[in-house]
Amino acid sequence: MRVERTGSPKLLTPRMKRFLVEALRGIDLDETQSHQEERPDYECLGGLLIVELKSLEEDGSTRMGNLIEELGKRADWPQFLGPTPIKAFIQHTDEPEAIARKVSNRIGRAVVNHMKKANRQLGAYRKEGSRRNIVGALVFVNEDHEIYDPQLVGRIIAHELRRMDAGNLLYPNIDLVFYFTERHVQIDGRQVLYPCVVVEGQRVNEAPWMASLSTCVLEKWSSWNGHPFIRDGTATDFTTIDAIPEMAPKHERWRTGYRRNPYLRTFDVSQLRDRFDEIMVVLNHAFIKGSPWKPPRELIERSFEAFTHLTLEMSERAIPASNFRLEVDRLAAAAERLKLTDESISWLKEMDSEK
Repeated sequence: MRVERTGSPKLLTPRMKRFLVEALRGIDLDETQSHQEERPDYECLGGLLIVELKSLEEDGSTRMGNLIEELGKRADWPQFLGPTPIKAFIQHTDEPEAIARKVSNRIGRAVVNHMKKANRQLGAYRKEGSRRNIVGALVFVNEDHEIYDPQLVGRIIAHELRRMDAGNLLYPNIDLVFYFTERHVQIDGRQVLYPCVVVEGQRVNEAPWMASLSTCVLEKWSSWNGHPFIRDGTATDFTTIDAIPEMAPKHERWRTGYRRNPYLRTFDVSQLRDRFDEIMVVLNHAFIKGSPWKPPRELIERSFEAFTHLTLEMSERAIPASNFRLEVDRLAAAAERLKLTDESISWLKEMDSEK
C-alpha cells in the first residue's frame, strides 16, 4: 500500500532523547562527564540499561552515487529511463548476489562505523562501573532516509554482531541494538504501524532476562508515542513513505500524479512499448529539424508527462531501456495509430535510415 506525506517531518532524535529520560528514567551522562571522554549517552532504569544513541543523519546518496558510478563501468550494467531502484539494476546483471552484497556493504558503512564507536563507549563504561548486571544498548534513529530499509539495517546489524576476530566477538559490549524509523510504515486497517527492529547480541543467549528487557523498552516506546505494539515479527510488510514537497517542479508533480494513479499498471509489455513508440513519434516530430508536422504545444506537454509516467512504470517492472530500442517498423505503426499522414510515416523511415 502506497503512503505519502507532505512537508518535512519533525526530527526523531529529540523525541528519542525525551523518551529515554521520561519513560526510562534516563540520566544524560553528557551532563555529568567531560565531552572529551569516550562514554555512552544515557544511564537508564536505575543503571541497568546503558544506552548509546546514534542518529543516521546522512542519506547515503554520496556513497551510493560513487558505487553506482563504479558499477556503471561493468559491461552487464543495464540502462534505464529515469530514476530506478537499485534492485532493478542488480537483477539484470550477471552477478546479482555479489553486487547485492556490495550495495549492502556500502549502505551499511554508517551503521558499522557507529557500532564500532558504540562498542568502545559501552566498554569504557563497563570498566569503570561497579554494577555487575549491565545491559549495553545501541539505539539507532533514522532521520527520515529512505535508503535505511528496516529489514536491510536489521540484517547488517545481525551480521556484525555475529562477527569474530581470533575467536572473540567484535562487539562484546553491545547486548542489544534497536533501530527506529518513521520513514517506513505499514497501514493495518486504521492503525499506523512503524517498525522497531531489535537485534540481540551473544550475551542475551546466556542471560534470557535481557530479551524481556528489550521487549519492555519497545512496549514503553509504543505506549509513550500512542501507537499499538505488535511483537514477534507479525508486522513485516513495511513500505517507504513517499515524501511530497510542498512546492515541486512540473516533472515531480507528474511523478506524484502517476504514483497516485498508476494507470499503466494493467498494460502488458507490448502495450507499454506501443505507448513508448507513440510518444517518440510525437517528440521526434516536435524537435527534429525538417519534420513534416509540428505537434501543438499542448500535445507536446502531454507527451512529456506521458513519458514520465511510462519511465516510472518501466522502473517499477525493471524494464531496461534496451528492451524498447526504437525500430522503424514500430515507429511507422505508431504513426498509423496516431493517424498521421503518409508524409510523416515516410519521414520517420528516412530519418531512421540516416542514423
